[in-house]
Amino acid sequence: MIVVAIGLISLWILVIILLLFVIGILRQIGVINERLGVTARVYAKADRGLNSGDSAPSFRLNEALTGTPTLFDAPQEQEAVVLFVSPTCQSCRELLASIPMRSNEIRVLLIAETTTNAAAEWARREGVSGLLVDEKGAVANSYVAAGVTPFATAIVRGRVLGSGVVNRWDEVLALLRYGKEHVHSHLPSRAEERTHGAETEEVPA
Repeated sequence: MIVVAIGLISLWILVIILLLFVIGILRQIGVINERLGVTARVYAKADRGLNSGDSAPSFRLNEALTGTPTLFDAPQEQEAVVLFVSPTCQSCRELLASIPMRSNEIRVLLIAETTTNAAAEWARREGVSGLLVDEKGAVANSYVAAGVTPFATAIVRGRVLGSGVVNRWDEVLALLRYGKEHVHSHLPSRAEERTHGAETEEVPA
């Protein structure tokens, strides 16, 4: 009986040790996931789009409800997110609901690759302001985002910092934050920008 009791006690001790070991592993996984944040999830899905460091294409599109033309001159933008959405995309509706009031620091351009009527109806129904219409898909093609929504491209000083499929606003911010932290080598310095600007303004004799 004593031998059996000792065996049972030893077995329980072993089980407790294994349980503590598993808890430790799960906790470490949680720490790693917290450090990575949503960035890992964004880049796991970022299998298309412009490459980091590419010049962001400029474009001119009309606003869905008012028809007002909007110009996006990428080289002049400090921080911007070009976000492609669709009226038929449930994830897009959920993403739009999570976007906070427009920030003065980040310019958000919402683009729908659809007809003007469909975009206007969707904008009225969902209460979306500033929705731009890419009726022929030219802008979506230039951003290598045709047919994929919701799809975001983060831009700083005219350069693409990253592109990927996003489902929430914090994933959009993670895309922008990750790019700013990792592609400084692609961004020209302020001195280089001033030099380039002076060269382009020179008039040949």
